Amino acid sequence: MNDKRHDRRDVELDRYFALARRAPPDISGVERNFETRVMARIREGREAWYAWAWRLAPVFLALTILLAGGAYPIPRCTRPTR
Repeated sequence: MNDKRHDRRDVELDRYFALARRAPPDISGVERNFETRVMARIREGREAWYAWAWRLAPVFLALTILLAGGAYPIPRCTRPTR
């Protein structure tokens, strides 16, 4: 149907891709204040030792409940003997 129009678009698209491949990437924004951003990220990653304890508190609570529940055996119903 419109094969000529489709082919022309493909050629134009291929030309744009070739131009994009030849153009050097712009990394000027990445280079600016790189060390500052890295050091801020490292400082942000340092947390107090008790921060992990608060995050793990629900796990410790669940473990405590499970262990406490297992410490008391369920009494068996025994049938009286005659």
